Amino acid sequence: MADQRIQYTEEMVGAGHPTKSDTLNRLSLVEHNTDGTHKDISATSVTASGVVKTNSTGTLDVAAGKTVNVDDNVTVSAELHVEAATHVNQDLTSDASPTFAGVNTAAITAPSNSLVIKPTTDATTAVQVQDKDGNAILTVDTTNDRVGIGTTSPTSPLHGAGATSLGYTTITSSGTAGNYTTYFLNASSGEVILTLPAAATYAGRIYHIVRVQTYPSAYNCIVACQSGEYINGEASLALENNYDRVTAQSNGTGWIILGR
Repeated sequence: MADQRIQYTEEMVGAGHPTKSDTLNRLSLVEHNTDGTHKDISATSVTASGVVKTNSTGTLDVAAGKTVNVDDNVTVSAELHVEAATHVNQDLTSDASPTFAGVNTAAITAPSNSLVIKPTTDATTAVQVQDKDGNAILTVDTTNDRVGIGTTSPTSPLHGAGATSLGYTTITSSGTAGNYTTYFLNASSGEVILTLPAAATYAGRIYHIVRVQTYPSAYNCIVACQSGEYINGEASLALENNYDRVTAQSNGTGWIILGR
């Protein structure tokens, strides 16, 4: 930017002169509009103390009702006080531990359907979600690759410190097992065949299957496999009596009975 200072060769001229340039207000007009408000600025770094400056250090204060739009990387090495809307389209990096108070957001939308939270250093409490009293709801341990629910010290890849609810459904006609964990088969009105999904697609998945209806019934309850797959070496098995049950898990090539 050219030197805006008033030179000794210039006249001291105020605003509104019919032929001469305004020299008295020139410095102010570099950063302000004619109504006294700050002009928009464009800078590679914006840090300030009290006012907005460029290429300085200190604190950047954004007054309520104003908007900051950042289209490049922002590094905050001191303090950033924002009382208004802030739009950051690139990386926001802080050298300290930033605290966001009073932040309300309906949703966090990530580009390309991918949201990654990656700590710079692994820790046993790398990511935590707490209630208002500071009690742990969710803890991500990136040191040991574990997730804890209701605990800050998970001891397994998935550690739930409390009761667990599993999805269940009752079916009265034949179909393929899906995302429910427990299936109740009711053959009061006709035969029910529950076909297990492809074992290779759902390696590790566990199903609990129970026959339930008023006994006796002339109709069958069958647990069947996909073509070419087996459950304990058989293509299917029958649950003949009321409350007969089977728990099976996919090993990637077929289904293994864990309990009956």
